[in-house]
Amino acid sequence: MSEPSHENQCDVVRAAKISRELIEWYWRAGCRRAERPAEAGDWQGNYEQFALPTGTWLRQLYQVRDGVAAVQAAASAPRSSVALWGMSQTGKSTSVSALIDARVQVAPIPAEPDKVVTAEQSARDGVDGGLHWEGGLPYFFVAPFRDTERGEKYPMHWYERSLNPFNSGLDASSCLSRFVPGSRTPQAGRVHVSDPLHPVQVHFVPPADLLHALARGFDSECLGGALKGKQHEWTADRFDRMLAEFRDQHRAAATAAPHREAYERMLAVVTTLDDLVFGRVETFAKLRTTDADWQSRLESLLADSILVGDPQNADEFAARLFWNGSAIFTERYVALRSLHDTLMRAWAGKPVFASLPVTSLLLDMQSCVNAFPPKDGRDDPATREGKQRRLSQALGYKLTGDRVLLGCGADYTVKLGATAEQYANLQGLVWELVIPINLDNLNPGPFRALLAASDLLDFPGVGRDEKNETNRLNAHPALFPAASIDQACTAQRFYSDIVKRGKTASIVATYSRRLTVDSFSILQNIDKDEPSNHATDQLTNGVRTWLRNMAPGFTEGAGQPPEGVALNLGLTFWGEFVDQSKPDRAANFEMRRKFYGKLGVISDPGVATVFALNYHWIKSPRVKFTQPFKKGAELYERVVGESEFQRMFRTPISLESLQVMTDDLEQGGSGGADFMFGKLREQVAARSPAERAARFDPVARRLGTTLESLLVWRHLRAPRGEHDTRLEQLDAFVDRLHGAIQNRSEAGVRIASHALRELLNVDPEGLSLSAAGRDGLTSAFVEKLFNEWKNRQVQRYDEWVRRGGGGEPDWSRLGVRDRDDIDRMLEALITSLGRGAAEEMAALALRCWDTIPGRDEHRQQHLRRYLAIEMTNRLLYKSPEKRTAAAAWRPAGVRREAAPTGVATPAYAAFIGPFVERQLGAIKRHLTPVVLRPPLQGDTQLEAILTPA
Repeated sequence: MSEPSHENQCDVVRAAKISRELIEWYWRAGCRRAERPAEAGDWQGNYEQFALPTGTWLRQLYQVRDGVAAVQAAASAPRSSVALWGMSQTGKSTSVSALIDARVQVAPIPAEPDKVVTAEQSARDGVDGGLHWEGGLPYFFVAPFRDTERGEKYPMHWYERSLNPFNSGLDASSCLSRFVPGSRTPQAGRVHVSDPLHPVQVHFVPPADLLHALARGFDSECLGGALKGKQHEWTADRFDRMLAEFRDQHRAAATAAPHREAYERMLAVVTTLDDLVFGRVETFAKLRTTDADWQSRLESLLADSILVGDPQNADEFAARLFWNGSAIFTERYVALRSLHDTLMRAWAGKPVFASLPVTSLLLDMQSCVNAFPPKDGRDDPATREGKQRRLSQALGYKLTGDRVLLGCGADYTVKLGATAEQYANLQGLVWELVIPINLDNLNPGPFRALLAASDLLDFPGVGRDEKNETNRLNAHPALFPAASIDQACTAQRFYSDIVKRGKTASIVATYSRRLTVDSFSILQNIDKDEPSNHATDQLTNGVRTWLRNMAPGFTEGAGQPPEGVALNLGLTFWGEFVDQSKPDRAANFEMRRKFYGKLGVISDPGVATVFALNYHWIKSPRVKFTQPFKKGAELYERVVGESEFQRMFRTPISLESLQVMTDDLEQGGSGGADFMFGKLREQVAARSPAERAARFDPVARRLGTTLESLLVWRHLRAPRGEHDTRLEQLDAFVDRLHGAIQNRSEAGVRIASHALRELLNVDPEGLSLSAAGRDGLTSAFVEKLFNEWKNRQVQRYDEWVRRGGGGEPDWSRLGVRDRDDIDRMLEALITSLGRGAAEEMAALALRCWDTIPGRDEHRQQHLRRYLAIEMTNRLLYKSPEKRTAAAAWRPAGVRREAAPTGVATPAYAAFIGPFVERQLGAIKRHLTPVVLRPPLQGDTQLEAILTPA
């Protein structure tokens, strides 16, 4: 947006302001433009034609507002961001634990069973770690390792002072952890820890993303009627049948006016559905046939009065689409949303900060299970589960000045865990925990350097288990009465399985749209269980979503890394591999391919940098080397010589990571983690702030172009004068076209002819039919179809420009200079057809509807084709003057030449000439007066927004 090409082309700040104000204007006044205003005078036309379409204009306005906000936030981020993700138990949190806790104090545990650590000795456990601040609580990131298989026990206070969910040292997180550099005094580039007792900021899920999370959770975790308990796949035909049935059941709301709450809920439905389709989620992937048809479907949902006129209808439709109408899901979704709305109103936009005990509680996905009374009735407060239950019951908040503080105790008077369901709902709403790290308590080195300059995002792990008909949760007891009692969708399982795992997938999609993740590292273990298809699909689809947003030029399968961002694969836990490998075996590493081979683009060594990681310090068999494995050892040399190893570890960085990882075994290092973090730092540091900012320029330009098109929408603003410019616009188009083909050969004119055909062709899959069925087939509806078609053609030109002006159709062959040339020509053409043409087409549509047999969705499918053909004919052939169809057109005064050019070519005579001379000529000779726009509701307020101060 830095190079405006039009008076309405705005920079990012202005685009943000205008889009926000226009949305507010629409809901105050713009949504009533179809109503006759008091100052209308004697104008007697149809006001319906001036209504702004909610499926296109309003949807794109919301997309501009949200997109610009994302660009602003990403461009203003003080630090780059690097992300860690993977399946549960692959060592994501483990990779940072030894580095964050490198200097932490811990009292030695006596070996003698009759001796215990005194309270005085244990008081400093957790002091001087990366989470410890002066004046705050001593805390571990992960409690020191204890070998429970050898009878070693964890002191209870270690549990109480450990941030990361404890599951034998493995990941069990319920939300995203963002580690940021902190400081007790204000410093540039650091997060100011002004309250060391409440150092962690809590961010909550937006309602739209909550819907996305539950949709993903239901799809992946709940029992369906398809093979292996999956959900039945949505096809276009099934979707149309469901929608027609839904409309029929709610026909009384067919004339409802747009309702803001209903519309924004449906916008969340459409956004979620679009993400699921483009994320290749199996249940939804077949809904998209072509891009034009898919966009038309989404637009029609947001133009449906039944759906956008009543919030209850929007909720019911979302329930049918995303969780098959499960009453269990709907009840808990409404409860989650209601709690969110209640807290947001009470907190009035104030930032929320939590104590470390609360942070640990919210981060542990098992805490929502422990909040409920135990099944056996024994509630022992001395156990870890009992302590968590009491913490959740004591959880509350208090308002102090400009912030909200979460804690456990009597001081936090407004309770958030009065019931187990209330606490579980609260935890389900937690999206991100911003955890400041005390860099002074970290050892100097790559990890500290990375955290000093970048945020480290630890995404919650993907569930490893393969889902089938025996372990999916039964959210429809009436549909599946034979399901096992163990599959019951209890409150505990809903929150710990469905919400957690749905959030995992949804968080990645959300952060991909935010444009803030510079580097993505997927960790994958090469021991224990082979990953399930369910888990690998979620990882690959998440990374594809990130690449589509952050590196739109990336081509999967080309073997080239994405531009502007970095993708990495860390292979973890090498103990089993070393134990089971043999120096005389030719293919040791090949046998580990089953662990990473299904990761698609993530495991392409031409795209991702591969690292080796082994966490020696946890003293587990998963990391223990039972035979020599370091440079020079027989097994090591055998492995590095294998073809599969050389394919994966093809770069010097990858080879060095293996050597560092093996050397760390003797040196007591981080097992290669510090080395990897150092390379992540180099990856993001290699791009200057200016280069990072430039990454957002194409997005900003696209949003600016979209906003520009919305500001010149037909009839949006009152005309500045009564001058009819249709003749001038049509003549200007013809002059530019003739100039462009003047010296072109037959082949060149044929290219121009193809571009003109594409410009004037109406694609039936791009037509959004009226949700009112037969009653909606009016002349105003036909005029809306033409206007939406015009805007879609302008968008095709915009896409062509974004692709660098390559490919067909080549719009430059028509003499088109910019998008305004296409917009003005098509506007002049469709307004020249006259209201009579719209009325005739509406009558034709009604006849077609009445004669097409079958269901309404069947009628609509065929009606699209009939309307598209008729619209194209009106544009190309049906001029106001009758002519003999068989009469061939020949240009007058043009001599036949051996090598004709321009208007003398057969290609010109075949299509361009008849259109220019016959169709446009007749249209210009029979122009009917243009329908002038009368004053409309909200005109004065609109001009105040759009007129520069």
